[in-house]
Amino acid sequence: MKPQWLFFGLGNFGKEYKDTRHNIGHQFVDYISALNKLKLKKSEKLKTSYTQFNNKFLAKNISYMNLSGQSLKLFCSYYYIDPDKITVVYDDLDIPLGKFKIQTGVYSKTHNGLKSIAEYFDLNTLNFIRIGIENRKIRIPGQRYVLSKFSSTEKNILKTVFDKVAKLVFSLFLLLIYPVRVLAQPSNIIPTEIITSFNLGFIPYLFITFVFLTLLRFGLRVKKDVEIYGTTILFIICTAIGWFFDNYAISLVIIVIYTLMYIGD
Repeated sequence: MKPQWLFFGLGNFGKEYKDTRHNIGHQFVDYISALNKLKLKKSEKLKTSYTQFNNKFLAKNISYMNLSGQSLKLFCSYYYIDPDKITVVYDDLDIPLGKFKIQTGVYSKTHNGLKSIAEYFDLNTLNFIRIGIENRKIRIPGQRYVLSKFSSTEKNILKTVFDKVAKLVFSLFLLLIYPVRVLAQPSNIIPTEIITSFNLGFIPYLFITFVFLTLLRFGLRVKKDVEIYGTTILFIICTAIGWFFDNYAISLVIIVIYTLMYIGD
């Protein structure tokens, strides 16, 4: 089956730009590719380096940032990828380092790569992974700052961000979080079709939470009218919250509250 989704990382092509803040899009594509042991294929014809897995392309431009729109257009035309299936990954000075936003039609108005893409696409129809890079300790012009390189500490922060983005974007478990995010931001959430079983590390926690709540439901003196459906929904919510925040103590707190609510009767 032809891949239908494209994750396109922006950056400047060349060794001198490899670890700069402006190249976060490239770094994200490289990170996800390495994580999945995928090899990027370079295409001079498409001005793109890319790979694919499941029904997705991971790609990055092999041009300068201000020409990245041409690379994206060539790639999408060649593989017949619709604009609403495109997700652009880029560095965002409006967001602090360590933070990110996944949105549709919401983007930086001053980013040169996006200005280039706007020559070929309506940016309001595209999806964006906006990865924050703002971490200036002293006053430095933005154009100079984005071409500076990350410190070792900042690289560790970036790795954590990449892991969280990958977990949200490529995991089946986004199905559990998606409805909540839609209620919060109905106009700028990436569609659920991009979900795959990229990350299954949550499964042991699902099992543990399910066993605990099943014992709670049938082993403790809870209300007779508490249905198994309610318990199942609760364990999904608890596990989703713990997984999302990487902290299962939150799940435990919810379970304790649940217990206190029903045991007293």
